Amino acid sequence: MKLAMAVGTTNQYRIEGIQRRHFIKTGRAAGLSNPTVQTVIEEVAAAADGFMERLADE
Repeated sequence: MKLAMAVGTTNQYRIEGIQRRHFIKTGRAAGLSNPTVQTVIEEVAAAADGFMERLADE
């Protein structure tokens, strides 16, 4: 599966090729600090986990 927008500085579109470091590079390129990028990644991951749990319960 491919994303509509690239992630990272090497333009990763394929979901299976995207790693945490690509989101870090994207955040840094947007001018965010490392702590801010890490916090956002952790918040998104936690939200995704909760969403997946709710889907599994249905």
